[in-house]
Amino acid sequence: GQLLFELYSPELVNAQDDYIQAVKSGSQFLLNASRERLLALGISEQQIREIKKNRRSSQFVRVYAPQDGIVAKLLVREGMYIAPDMEVMSLADLSSIWILAEVFESQANWVQENQPADVSLSYVPGRTWEGKVEYIYPSLNQQTRTLKVRLAFKNMDETLKPNMFAKVTIYGGPKQDVVVIPREALIRTGGTARVILKSDKGRFQPREVVVGIESGDWIEIQAGLQAGDTVVTSGQFLIDSEASLKASLQRMQTPALTPPEKPTQPATDTMDHSQHQMPDATPAAGMDHSQHQMESAQNPSDTDKNEQAATQAKITGNGILREIFAGEGKVKMSHGPIAELKWPEMTMSFNVNPTVKLEDFKPEDAVEFELQKGDNGYVIKSMRIVKK
Repeated sequence: GQLLFELYSPELVNAQDDYIQAVKSGSQFLLNASRERLLALGISEQQIREIKKNRRSSQFVRVYAPQDGIVAKLLVREGMYIAPDMEVMSLADLSSIWILAEVFESQANWVQENQPADVSLSYVPGRTWEGKVEYIYPSLNQQTRTLKVRLAFKNMDETLKPNMFAKVTIYGGPKQDVVVIPREALIRTGGTARVILKSDKGRFQPREVVVGIESGDWIEIQAGLQAGDTVVTSGQFLIDSEASLKASLQRMQTPALTPPEKPTQPATDTMDHSQHQMPDATPAAGMDHSQHQMESAQNPSDTDKNEQAATQAKITGNGILREIFAGEGKVKMSHGPIAELKWPEMTMSFNVNPTVKLEDFKPEDAVEFELQKGDNGYVIKSMRIVKK
């Protein structure tokens, strides 16, 4: 209600004169039309009442503050000419504010309007503000690959200021009957996520998983594990220090045909079972080489002969499909021994030739397949379903 400024405009003066003539004419139609015109031009109700009472136009039109707040912008000075499309000043009411949050692309589909949210500031420790998701923007930022979300918060003491940085937590609501694991049990490598799973007789094998939402110290697993499975916690720190984490996990997933430098010694990738942080783990348990995707050391000459023979012979095998990643052109399979490669029975992942239509298969199908040597290991060249 406070007066902000006054301005002069011949058009506004003429509109006032037309309103006065309508008042004098007694025509309700003309009176309403001229009044609506004054309102559209920005003349306040109070000033219209004064014009009707005094029946005299005002040379200067007064503009009043429509709300409490602070003058965030003042773009004019006294005597300055302004146009209708020009911004004169900007008023900011900080008693309620918007916070713009950036949500990662992988979490974008979890956010919905009206979800509760908290905000905290590093420089105001111990205090949180409660608000809600008011609007979700329709597109992602191409550079940051994040989704912008607008949150509404009350800010009566005006502690939250424009252009501050804050930490936002959006609550997606509870999910029922989900499989979860401790956060430290998950191993992220590139675009995949794995856990080290305890199998029968205290043996271990890597297992690819599909990760869902994260909540506190727990992570949802959407595929790859079942309730009751036992996983190694912080297992990635127990892989031998002589090999990097990435190289170790790759050797777990594909058979190692390159001979080690010391053929008389065991394979480098071992796990320290005496320091495992895993329920029910037995210190004497050894690595299950029949289930692990990892080869023991061989004599270099024997390995060369195996690989040379494998490239010349037709390599076939039988197995059970465990998981199908059609978008990536990959499958996970439990296969029997492959004589041409001298591989034992094991579970591993294969890349699949694009000519194989993976949509024709489903998990737990029994298949017969042919392998072909590629640049990055063996690829499934052809595959067909067989009756169990």
